[in-house]
Amino acid sequence: YLKFSLHPQNGSAAETPFKIKCENWVTIDNPISYEFRYKTKIDNLAQINSLSSESQANQVWYFGERSTPSRVLPIGDPLNGFQLQLSARICNKYQCCAIFPLNAT
Repeated sequence: YLKFSLHPQNGSAAETPFKIKCENWVTIDNPISYEFRYKTKIDNLAQINSLSSESQANQVWYFGERSTPSRVLPIGDPLNGFQLQLSARICNKYQCCAIFPLNAT
């Protein structure tokens, strides 16, 4: 079975080192690439017509092997219990990808 782990799941922004690990991914179309991202909120954007002045962007946190080195993360969304939305994007050599959501607080 496919397994993702985020350790720890809770911590302090810019202080607690987090690590993401993916296990049991197999394909005949190697190599497999692993990309981990987090969502950030961007406020005070120039407003165009009826578009919102608030947006979200995905920041690449790590690209490479199936587990990240331990790294700190930014603060999560204060309007959502300081939860930070993370995602794992796993691709084969043809860039056929699967994306899985993860969360940290």
